[in-house]
Amino acid sequence: MPQSFSTKTQKPKKKRIKKELNTATAADLQRVYGMGEVFANRIISMRNTLGGFVVKDQLNDVRGLSPETQQNLWESFVLDSTPIIKKQNINNLTIAQLAQNYYVNTSLASRIVAVRKQKERLSSWSDLATILELDSVKKARLLLYLSFDYL
Repeated sequence: MPQSFSTKTQKPKKKRIKKELNTATAADLQRVYGMGEVFANRIISMRNTLGGFVVKDQLNDVRGLSPETQQNLWESFVLDSTPIIKKQNINNLTIAQLAQNYYVNTSLASRIVAVRKQKERLSSWSDLATILELDSVKKARLLLYLSFDYL
């Protein structure tokens, strides 16, 4: 008895074109499974405050955004057009200027300036280690925006 073979041809899968996260609208974001209006607005607000996302991990800082939703987001978006960030010299900033950074509150800014006054100048994160209990994630975020350059 002859065997029959199926000769169905499979359609080639359409390649999904991913959108750029740093230019996405709230409506674009809401098309992602698990992303409602609140999370879309939080992402847009954070992006606007930062001047754009620099690294993917910054989405971990969006309050309440689950890892699953982030994974879904990265299936539709990319982070190709990262903004050029001009790092600010931590030795030249006032408390108010430091506190404008998304990752620095007024209390942290005050402690940084107090240590800087004690030491006259900060040369590295180790100068701040005694008063700042920064985890590696927070430190990595601050390194994106602050420097110890002598200008």
